[in-house]
Amino acid sequence: MISRQSSSNPTAAPHSGTTRAPIARRRAIADYPRWLKDIGIRCGGLVLLLVSALAFSWLYRLIHAVPRSEGTLGQYGIAAIAFLSASVGLGLVALGYSIHDPVEISDRWRSRL
Repeated sequence: MISRQSSSNPTAAPHSGTTRAPIARRRAIADYPRWLKDIGIRCGGLVLLLVSALAFSWLYRLIHAVPRSEGTLGQYGIAAIAFLSASVGLGLVALGYSIHDPVEISDRWRSRL
């Protein structure tokens, strides 16, 4: 046990003889190494591909439950979720962290921006 506490100690409780645990600092994404961010982004893409596969299988079962029926608004919504999650998931898996890399714009198009 610490018998003396300095007044500059931020973990010391005011006017008491006990100390508090230091407050944990939240880590920003920039603090992590690039390879770890790359793995995290690719795993997020795999999760989106899994969501897409589940949505497509659910949609397949819904459509084939009642043959020759028109699509409902819910079925179109499930199809849109499946398509968008498959597209974004495949992009994240393929590119990983390099999705944040800057892209040089040609001189032909610079004047229009």
